Amino acid sequence: MNPAGILWFPLLLTEAILLSGCTAALWEEDRFTRYHQPATPSNLKLYHSADTDDMLVRYDEKREGSKRTKPCAYWLRGDGEPASNPCKRHFVPVKQANPLAAIPLIESTNAVPPLANPYAVPGANAHDFTLFSREKMMGHFELPEYMDPAGERSNSC
Repeated sequence: MNPAGILWFPLLLTEAILLSGCTAALWEEDRFTRYHQPATPSNLKLYHSADTDDMLVRYDEKREGSKRTKPCAYWLRGDGEPASNPCKRHFVPVKQANPLAAIPLIESTNAVPPLANPYAVPGANAHDFTLFSREKMMGHFELPEYMDPAGERSNSC
C-alpha cells in the first residue's frame, strides 16, 4: 500500500462505520427508554403526616428489563388534589416514612372500617387504592406507571 493509501484508509474505515446502518439504532426514538411500573406484589404501604395532613405512599417498583424491585415513595396531598403529573410523581426518600403513622389497609369496603382515620382499600393487584375517611371516600389513586427516556428516574426514591 502506498503512503497516500495509508492516510486515506482510516478515514474510509471511519466513514464506512458511521454511514452504515449499524449505528442507526442509536438514533431511534425511545431507544433507551425504560418503562417503570409497580411490582407484583407492590408491597403498598401508606403513612399519614399529622403536621401537613398529607400521605406518604410507599411501594415497590420494577423497571422494564430488570428483575429487581426498588422501594419508592411519594407524597399525596391531603386535600385530594391530583398531582401536576400523576404518571410520574416527585419521588422522595423512603426513610421519610419512619416518623409517620401507618394508615391501615383493609381488604374491602364490606369489612368493618377500622377506628383509624383515614384508612385505605387496595385494589386487586395493589397497584391502586381507595382512600376513606370513616365511611366517606376521599379518592381513588393509582400507583405511577411511566416511561423514562434516560432509563433511570431523574429524582431519587
